[in-house]
Amino acid sequence: MTSLAEKCLLVNIRFAQWSGRMYDKKISGEIEAIHNASNAGKYNKSLIGDEHLKDIQSVVRAARLFQQEHTLPWGDNNDRILLSAFYLDFLNQFGSYKSQFDKAVQVFLGKYPDLVKSAQNRLKGMYRPSDYPSLIQLKKKFNIEVSCMNISEMEDFRVKINPKEAARLKQRIEEEYAARIAEATQDIWDRIAETVGHMANRLADPKNIFRDSMIDNVRHLIDLLPKLNFTDDKRIKQIAFDMRSLLVDPGQLRQDTHLRRQKAQQAQSILDQIGAYLPEAAVA
Repeated sequence: MTSLAEKCLLVNIRFAQWSGRMYDKKISGEIEAIHNASNAGKYNKSLIGDEHLKDIQSVVRAARLFQQEHTLPWGDNNDRILLSAFYLDFLNQFGSYKSQFDKAVQVFLGKYPDLVKSAQNRLKGMYRPSDYPSLIQLKKKFNIEVSCMNISEMEDFRVKINPKEAARLKQRIEEEYAARIAEATQDIWDRIAETVGHMANRLADPKNIFRDSMIDNVRHLIDLLPKLNFTDDKRIKQIAFDMRSLLVDPGQLRQDTHLRRQKAQQAQSILDQIGAYLPEAAVA
């Protein structure tokens, strides 16, 4: 059997971007004084117009969504698990987001000196030159980068400590390893439940309105599941196959009440099948 370390990688994408905002202690104090208040909150000053950072923020959101869709959680330090067979595709798409990000940052940096000047008129007495980083400093505040590493093999456990302590430590590591696999697998079931559950819910009542994207989301998840099924789970393969029966023309669903009822029942049947793999709250 192929080990997890042979067919999977850990990826970690780090995002950095300047918010364009700053806590103003002086203004916060003045506001509290006006209202005779204390410890009432913090005033965060908008150093430049928010609209000037929207293009950068949009790319970051898209890159984060791509990362979350195509990878699974692994531990609590932002590592994500990725099937190595799809690594090149992942890296190519990430490279596209990186290029878009860098381009948007360059455009922003080109406008930055003028934005600082206009801030003087906009902020008036709240303007302070020291709030604004230099171009060199500002450039360092923007970055997107991905790192990849192998998953450690349990069989390669080596540590020079007391044998009994080593055995206990190895057991703890193995338990943590198993917990991470369970968490990542649970993420797959949760995605299926959310997507199929939404379809079952919307179609169950003939009065409910639904969008074409409901079917598109099912189709997208079916295509995504082989890239996420890192343990080659036969149950996930079967559910992905069963989900194909839900792919019908949205227009037909709106016109044909019998078809709508049939697909609602099929979606609910799939949801019932995976109920055992979901937290109670998700199936209540």
